[in-house]
Amino acid sequence: MGEFSDYFEQFPEENPANHNERDQYDPEYRAERERLRIASEKLDATLRCKQPLSSDIPPVKPKEPPKL
Repeated sequence: MGEFSDYFEQFPEENPANHNERDQYDPEYRAERERLRIASEKLDATLRCKQPLSSDIPPVKPKEPPKL
């Protein structure tokens, strides 16, 4: 008897991972979702590296009260 993975290879339209959020068969949906996940992880990693440290931020000078 075959494995589930063999069944889904023969009938990809039966694999729930190949269905979009409207539960319609979309063979490109899974690949697109994976590309978006990888791009999001890369962006997160880039932003984490570029966040300034608190010591890199110049201090803010307090404003003087207006003279009357």
